[in-house]
Amino acid sequence: MLKNSIKLTDDTKSLLDEVKTKFDLKTYDTAIKTAVVFILRNEINLKDDYIGDYKKGLIDLENRLGNVFKNHEEKILKNNTSLRNWFGAMEKDYLKPLIAKLSVLDKISDYNISEISDDKINIPKIENPLNSHLKSDNVDSKPNEESKSDDSKSEEKFKEIYRKYELQKQALFKIFNNSKIESGGMMSKEKIIINLAAEEWEELKNNV
Repeated sequence: MLKNSIKLTDDTKSLLDEVKTKFDLKTYDTAIKTAVVFILRNEINLKDDYIGDYKKGLIDLENRLGNVFKNHEEKILKNNTSLRNWFGAMEKDYLKPLIAKLSVLDKISDYNISEISDDKINIPKIENPLNSHLKSDNVDSKPNEESKSDDSKSEEKFKEIYRKYELQKQALFKIFNNSKIESGGMMSKEKIIINLAAEEWEELKNNV
C-alpha cells in the first residue's frame, strides 16, 4: 500500500526506467528500495568519485602487475642463461670427452677381438718347401696359446673399462635430471642444487 507520493523530474524518471529495465525490476518502488539497500549495505559514499578512483586503481594495479611479471621474466631468463652456461661447461669438460671415449670402446667392442683371435688360430699355415723334411710335430703351439690368452685378457679389460664408462655416463645424466639452479639473496651467489636421496648419492659416488 502506497503511503507517500514522490515527485520526479523527467531526467530522474528516465534514470529509474533505465534501472528497472536493466535489472528487471517491476516497479519504481522496487527499483528505489533495491538501490538504497545496495548503497547502505556496501557503505558507498555518494559524494565520492568512484569512476575516477576505480580507474586510477585499475591502472596502478596493471602497472604493478606488469612490473612483477617483468621482474619474474628477467629472473627466468637469467636462470635459463646460467643453466645453459653450466650445462655447456659440463658438456665441454665431461660429456664430449666421455662420448669420444665411449665411441672408441664401441668400435673396439664391435671389432670383436676374440673372433679375430680365433680366426688367426684357424688360418692354415703355408709350409715352406725348404722345410718339408721337418716333422710337423716339432711346431711349437705355445706362442699361439699365449697370444690367445693375452687377447682374452685384453678383451676382458676393455669390457671392464666400457662398463665403468657406462656407469659414469648414467651417473652424470642422473645428476643433470635431478639438479636445478637456486637463486641466492642480494649478497650470495646462485647455487646448483642436486635433489637426490643419500643412498642414491652414495651409489653415484661409488660408480664414479
